[in-house]
Amino acid sequence: MLNYVKSALKNSLIYSTGNISIKLIGIILVPLYTKHLSLQEYGVLSLLEVTAQVLIALWGLNLYSALFRWYWDKNYLERQQAMFFTVLLTLVFSGMIMVGGVIGIADKLSGLLLGTEIYAGVIRLMALAAGLQILMELVTGLMRIQERALLYALTTILKFVTDLSFTVFFIVKLQLGIAGIYKAQIIGYLVYFLAVSGYLLKNIQWRLELRILVEMLKFSLPLMLSSVASVLLNVADRFCLKVFGQLAFVGLYSLGFKIANTLNVLVVRSANLAISPMIYKMMDAPGNKRFYAKVMTYLGYGTVLCALALSVYSLEIVKVLAKNQEYWAAYRVIPLIALAIVFGSLKDSALSGLNIKKKSSIIAAIIALCSMLNVILNGLFIHFFNYLGAAIAGLVTQFLFFLLIYRNAQKHYPIPYEITKIFKMIGVAIICYIVASWTNHLATLYRVILKSGIIAGFPFLLFLLNFYEPVELTVIKGAWRKWHNPLNWKKNLSKIKFSDKQ
Repeated sequence: MLNYVKSALKNSLIYSTGNISIKLIGIILVPLYTKHLSLQEYGVLSLLEVTAQVLIALWGLNLYSALFRWYWDKNYLERQQAMFFTVLLTLVFSGMIMVGGVIGIADKLSGLLLGTEIYAGVIRLMALAAGLQILMELVTGLMRIQERALLYALTTILKFVTDLSFTVFFIVKLQLGIAGIYKAQIIGYLVYFLAVSGYLLKNIQWRLELRILVEMLKFSLPLMLSSVASVLLNVADRFCLKVFGQLAFVGLYSLGFKIANTLNVLVVRSANLAISPMIYKMMDAPGNKRFYAKVMTYLGYGTVLCALALSVYSLEIVKVLAKNQEYWAAYRVIPLIALAIVFGSLKDSALSGLNIKKKSSIIAAIIALCSMLNVILNGLFIHFFNYLGAAIAGLVTQFLFFLLIYRNAQKHYPIPYEITKIFKMIGVAIICYIVASWTNHLATLYRVILKSGIIAGFPFLLFLLNFYEPVELTVIKGAWRKWHNPLNWKKNLSKIKFSDKQ
C-alpha cells in the first residue's frame, strides 16, 4: 500500500504544478482586477464565472466520469481510442448547441442575471470560453486516466502563461474590462488545443462506438444531474447574494472565496487528480479498503493543515492582494469557506464506496437535497449576516453533505475510516485558529511571528493527543532526517523519477 501512497503523492505534486498555474492566474490578477474593476464589476465577473460553471456541468454530460469508469474495463481495452473519439465528438456537438443557445438569448440572460443588457456581448464570450473548457476537461481527463501527469502540467502551464499575458494586455493596454478577460481565455484555449493536437491524434481511432456511448450516457446522465446540482450547491451563494443582497456583497464574498478556493485547487483537486484513477484500479486489490481509509486521513490532514494556515493569515493575504481598502473585509469569510472545503474533501473520499458500487442515483439524490438546502440556508443567513451568511450556509451544507454521503456509502461498501482521528484534528485546528485570531490587533511583525508559531505547533498538538501511529512516526522521522538539511535537497530531488507514462 505504501507504494500506492507514494505514487499518488508524486503524481499529486506534478498535478499541483499544473493546478497552481490555473489558480495563480486568478490570484496574480486580483491586484489588477481590484485596481481596474469596481467592487460591483468584480461581482459581475464572479456571477459570470459561476454561470459558466453551471453551463459546463450541464452540457459536459459528465461523460468524463463515464470515460474513467469504462476506459480500463477489461472488456473494452481494445476500444479505448474509439471510445475516446466517440465521447469527444459527442461533446463537440453538445458544446456547439450550448454556445449557440446562449448567444441567441444573451440579451435576456444579461438582464436576468445582472439586471441590465449591457453585458450581453460579454456573456457571448463567456459561452464560447465555456464550450472550449468542456473539451479541455475531456483532454485533461484522458491525461489523468493514462497518468500523463507531466504532460498535464506542461500544457496547463502553457495555457496559464497565454491567459495571463493576454489578460494583462487587454485590461491594462486596451482597457477592455471584463470582455478582455474572456477574450484572453479564448485565446488560451486555442493555444492549448494546438499544443495537444498531436497527443489527441495518437489517442483517436476514427470509429464511433454508439452502443458503448449509450451505456456511458446511462451511467453519466444521473451523474450529470448531480454534477449540475453540485455546481449549483457551490455557486448558489453568489446568486443568492445578488438576489438577497447586492453586487458589492457578491464582490466581497467572491474575493474571499477566490483566496480560500486555492486550498481546493492546489491541495484537494491535485490529490484527487492523482488518486481517482487509483481508486478504480484497486477495486479488487488486497488491502484496498485500508488504502481508501488512509486516503481520507492523509488527504484530510493535509487539507486541514493548509486550511489552518490560510485562515490564520487571511487578513494579511487580503491586504497584500487588494490595495483598495473596500475589499479588505473579504478576509472574514475565508476561514468559514476553508473549513467548508475541508468537509468537501472528506466527502470526496467517502464517495469512493458509492462510485465503486455504481450508486450514482444515491449520489444524485443527496446532491439535489443539499443543493435545495443550501439555497434555503443562504436566503436565511444572508438576511441576518449579509455576505458572511453565504459562507455560514456553505459550511453547514458541506458538513451535512459529508455526513449523508458517508452514512450511505458505509451501508453499501463499508470502509474502516478513521473518523475519530479526523474530527480530532479538525477540532485542534479550530482552537488554533481562534487563538491566532486574538493577535489581529497587534503590529504586523509580532502578529505574523505568533501566528507562524501557532501553525507550526499544530502537528505537535496532535502528537500529544496520540494521533500518529508508530509506523507513521517512523516515516516522519525518516523524512525529517532526509529533508531537514537544505544542502541535501538537490541530491534528494535528483533521485525522484517524475516519469510520464506513454
